[in-house]
Amino acid sequence: MLDACCGSGVIGAALRARGGAALEIHLLDADAVALDAARANVPSAARSFLCGGWPDTATAFPKKGKPKKYDWIVTNPPVHHGQPDDFSVVRELISGARSRLTKSGVLWLVAQEQVPYVWGLGIYLLCGVPSPSHSNPGPRPHPHLSPSPSPSPSP
Repeated sequence: MLDACCGSGVIGAALRARGGAALEIHLLDADAVALDAARANVPSAARSFLCGGWPDTATAFPKKGKPKKYDWIVTNPPVHHGQPDDFSVVRELISGARSRLTKSGVLWLVAQEQVPYVWGLGIYLLCGVPSPSHSNPGPRPHPHLSPSPSPSPSP
Protein backbone atom coordinates (compact mmCIF):
# COMPACT_ATOMS: atom_id res chain seq x y z
CA MET A 1 0.00 0.00 0.00
CA LEU A 2 1.24 3.48 -0.83
CA ASP A 3 0.22 6.47 1.31
CA ALA A 4 0.79 9.25 -1.25
CA CYS A 5 1.02 12.85 0.00
CA CYS A 6 1.18 11.18 3.41
CA GLY A 7 1.74 14.31 5.48
CA SER A 8 2.25 13.15 9.06
CA GLY A 9 1.16 9.62 8.16
CA VAL A 10 -2.31 9.63 9.71
CA ILE A 11 -3.85 7.42 6.99
CA GLY A 12 -0.89 5.04 6.96
CA ALA A 13 -0.90 4.76 10.77
CA ALA A 14 -4.65 4.06 10.83
CA LEU A 15 -4.34 1.40 8.15
CA ARG A 16 -1.34 -0.11 9.96
CA ALA A 17 -3.45 -0.36 13.11
CA ARG A 18 -6.19 -2.15 11.15
CA GLY A 19 -3.96 -4.29 8.94
CA GLY A 20 -1.20 -5.31 11.30
CA ALA A 21 2.33 -6.28 10.34
CA ALA A 22 1.25 -8.08 7.15
CA LEU A 23 0.41 -4.76 5.49
CA GLU A 24 3.46 -3.39 3.65
CA ILE A 25 3.30 0.40 3.72
CA HIS A 26 5.24 2.89 1.61
CA LEU A 27 5.10 6.62 2.39
CA LEU A 28 5.46 9.48 -0.12
CA ASP A 29 5.50 13.24 0.50
CA ALA A 30 7.13 16.36 -0.93
CA ASP A 31 7.76 17.88 2.51
CA ALA A 32 10.78 16.54 4.45
CA VAL A 33 9.37 17.59 7.85
CA ALA A 34 6.04 15.88 7.11
CA LEU A 35 7.81 12.74 5.91
CA ASP A 36 9.91 12.66 9.11
CA ALA A 37 6.67 12.86 11.13
CA ALA A 38 5.15 10.07 9.00
CA ARG A 39 8.19 7.87 9.60
CA ALA A 40 7.78 8.46 13.36
CA ASN A 41 4.04 7.68 13.20
CA VAL A 42 4.49 4.62 10.96
CA PRO A 43 7.93 3.33 12.04
CA SER A 44 7.29 -0.03 10.37
CA ALA A 45 6.87 1.53 6.91
CA ALA A 46 8.88 -0.48 4.41
CA ARG A 47 9.91 2.51 2.26
CA SER A 48 9.57 6.27 2.17
CA PHE A 49 9.99 8.65 -0.75
CA LEU A 50 10.75 12.37 -0.50
CA CYS A 51 9.55 13.77 -3.80
CA GLY A 52 7.04 16.23 -5.23
CA GLY A 53 5.34 13.66 -7.44
CA TRP A 54 5.75 10.03 -8.36
CA PRO A 55 9.23 8.74 -7.43
CA ASP A 56 11.86 8.63 -10.15
CA THR A 57 11.73 5.00 -11.21
CA ALA A 58 15.45 4.50 -11.83
CA THR A 59 16.37 5.96 -8.43
CA ALA A 60 13.53 4.51 -6.34
CA PHE A 61 13.46 1.04 -7.91
CA PRO A 62 16.93 0.45 -9.40
CA LYS A 63 16.67 -3.36 -9.37
CA LYS A 64 13.47 -3.54 -11.39
CA GLY A 65 13.73 -0.30 -13.36
CA LYS A 66 9.97 0.11 -13.21
CA PRO A 67 7.56 1.37 -10.55
CA LYS A 68 6.28 -0.92 -7.83
CA LYS A 69 2.68 -1.98 -8.30
CA TYR A 70 0.37 -1.39 -5.33
CA ASP A 71 -2.92 -3.02 -4.36
CA TRP A 72 -3.95 0.27 -2.81
CA ILE A 73 -2.83 3.86 -3.20
CA VAL A 74 -4.42 6.08 -0.54
CA THR A 75 -4.16 9.84 -0.38
CA ASN A 76 -5.49 13.03 1.11
CA PRO A 77 -3.85 15.28 -1.48
CA PRO A 78 -2.99 18.90 -0.75
CA VAL A 79 -4.88 21.56 -2.67
CA HIS A 80 -4.04 24.69 -0.67
CA HIS A 81 -0.74 25.76 -2.22
CA GLY A 82 -2.05 29.29 -2.54
CA GLN A 83 -4.93 31.25 -3.92
CA PRO A 84 -6.64 30.01 -5.96
CA ASP A 85 -6.42 26.33 -5.01
CA ASP A 86 -3.83 24.29 -6.91
CA PHE A 87 -5.14 20.94 -8.17
CA SER A 88 -1.97 19.89 -10.00
CA VAL A 89 -0.99 17.33 -7.32
CA VAL A 90 -4.43 15.71 -7.50
CA ARG A 91 -4.26 15.57 -11.31
CA GLU A 92 -0.79 13.99 -11.21
CA LEU A 93 -1.88 11.42 -8.63
CA ILE A 94 -4.89 10.36 -10.67
CA SER A 95 -3.11 10.34 -14.01
CA GLY A 96 -0.09 8.40 -12.69
CA ALA A 97 -1.95 5.90 -10.52
CA ARG A 98 -2.82 3.39 -13.23
CA SER A 99 0.81 2.53 -13.98
CA ARG A 100 1.45 2.06 -10.26
CA LEU A 101 -1.59 -0.06 -9.38
CA THR A 102 -1.90 -3.81 -9.74
CA LYS A 103 -4.50 -4.98 -12.25
CA SER A 104 -7.17 -4.98 -9.53
CA GLY A 105 -5.60 -2.14 -7.51
CA VAL A 106 -7.61 0.78 -6.12
CA LEU A 107 -6.86 4.49 -5.75
CA TRP A 108 -8.56 5.95 -2.66
CA LEU A 109 -8.77 9.74 -2.49
CA VAL A 110 -10.08 11.94 0.28
CA ALA A 111 -12.47 14.02 -1.82
CA GLN A 112 -12.55 17.55 -0.49
CA GLU A 113 -15.71 19.27 -1.71
CA GLN A 114 -13.90 22.20 -3.34
CA VAL A 115 -11.90 19.88 -5.64
CA PRO A 116 -13.50 19.45 -9.08
CA TYR A 117 -13.20 15.66 -9.35
CA VAL A 118 -15.33 15.59 -12.51
CA TRP A 119 -12.17 15.78 -14.67
CA GLY A 120 -10.78 12.89 -12.59
CA LEU A 121 -13.73 10.76 -13.61
CA GLY A 122 -12.66 11.27 -17.24
CA ILE A 123 -9.22 9.89 -16.40
CA TYR A 124 -10.89 7.07 -14.46
CA LEU A 125 -12.79 6.07 -17.59
CA LEU A 126 -9.79 6.53 -19.90
CA CYS A 127 -7.73 4.14 -17.77
CA GLY A 128 -9.97 1.25 -18.76
CA VAL A 129 -11.73 1.00 -15.43
CA PRO A 130 -15.46 0.25 -15.72
CA SER A 131 -17.74 3.22 -15.42
CA PRO A 132 -19.33 3.59 -11.97
CA SER A 133 -22.73 3.33 -13.69
CA HIS A 134 -21.94 -0.19 -14.99
CA SER A 135 -22.43 -2.99 -12.45
CA ASN A 136 -19.70 -1.73 -10.15
CA PRO A 137 -19.47 -4.11 -7.19
CA GLY A 138 -18.24 -1.27 -4.99
CA PRO A 139 -14.96 -0.86 -3.18
CA ARG A 140 -13.05 -4.01 -2.42
CA PRO A 141 -11.25 -4.43 0.87
CA HIS A 142 -7.48 -4.64 0.99
CA PRO A 143 -6.48 -8.28 1.60
CA HIS A 144 -4.77 -7.37 4.90
CA LEU A 145 -7.58 -5.24 6.33
CA SER A 146 -10.58 -6.74 8.04
CA PRO A 147 -13.87 -4.95 7.49
CA SER A 148 -15.19 -2.72 10.24
CA PRO A 149 -17.90 -4.31 12.32
CA SER A 150 -21.35 -3.10 11.36
CA PRO A 151 -22.96 -0.88 13.97
CA SER A 152 -25.79 -2.46 15.91
CA PRO A 153 -29.21 -1.14 14.91
CA SER A 154 -30.69 1.35 17.33
CA PRO A 155 -33.87 0.30 19.15
